[in-house]
Amino acid sequence: MHVAIVGGGVVGTALAAELAGRAEVTLLERGSLGGGTTAASMAMVHRQQPAPSGYDQHLRDLAWERYEPHLPDLTHTKVGSLYVAESEAFAEQLGEAAPALCELGVETEYVGPGELSEFGVEEGLGALYTPDEGYFEPDELVEHFSTRARERGARIETGVEVVGIDPGERVGIDTTEGKLAADAVVNAAGPWAPEIDRLVGLEFPLRHTRGPILSFSCPRNPEPFTLFERGLYCRSHPEGLHVGRFATDFEAGERLDPDEALPVPDSFREEVGELAGTVPAIAGAKGIDEWVGIRTVTPDGRPLVGATGVEGYHVATGMSGLGVTLAPAVSDLLADRLLGNDRELLEPLSPARFG
Repeated sequence: MHVAIVGGGVVGTALAAELAGRAEVTLLERGSLGGGTTAASMAMVHRQQPAPSGYDQHLRDLAWERYEPHLPDLTHTKVGSLYVAESEAFAEQLGEAAPALCELGVETEYVGPGELSEFGVEEGLGALYTPDEGYFEPDELVEHFSTRARERGARIETGVEVVGIDPGERVGIDTTEGKLAADAVVNAAGPWAPEIDRLVGLEFPLRHTRGPILSFSCPRNPEPFTLFERGLYCRSHPEGLHVGRFATDFEAGERLDPDEALPVPDSFREEVGELAGTVPAIAGAKGIDEWVGIRTVTPDGRPLVGATGVEGYHVATGMSGLGVTLAPAVSDLLADRLLGNDRELLEPLSPARFG
């Protein structure tokens, strides 16, 4: 079986690594590997959930199980995560989430408002703390998966854009470098996914959200990845802190041009300035970098993974800010589906759930 994968981010390369050796694999990337959404991400692997779901936990656990064999070859920085409530209602929700997560096998504790200063947070009504979470280096992660795929026989082509797809029992793929045929094609194109879907006449409910990030040279305090109820987060790096916005709300999303360089909005700079009262480490800190990432989100926050109504055409899109978190699970489940082994865990991710 020959599978063509469109998109060379963390999902596409993880899928290529999973399939290679069991199928013929061609991965097509319009730019450089990992140069899109993956490069702009914080590369966190999130196991905690403020609203625990058994299914979603199973998916995250599967992803971590698939990551574990790769850990000796990757840089994984364990910093923990802290989800800070800024309203009484959310504080109550997080307090209920902590024991539920422990029952699901995730070591988690509720931190009261009086304990937040120990984490470098001066304001908040409580928090959910998970000590074992951490982050990868996104470029290293993509390089690792792509190298593994090549070693198993996958062909990876960069600087090649897919401009046409002729579905069927044998899928024809037109690219800027010529034509090829495959038994199946997988859209793993991240924010470019809607463009690829339109090549086969599909329109899935996918929208984009902006993820602005300011990077500061300052004390690494708070050390855990810290997400505030208002949607801002801090993540440590060797010189200080990244401060960004974790925006995954579908209704607030839009369709953006992923090729357009997006500026960091002044309104976000003002929000970060206001956050300095809660996170003193960034007060007066020197900015050393900034960028905007694009997330591709779905109405229910779960990705679209699996077969579509178009013969030979499959998707692994709409990761909703959890691309690095879920990539190994998505690739494992979809690889089995492509090779004829449907697994029950894949069903809730089916594109058919949106009609």
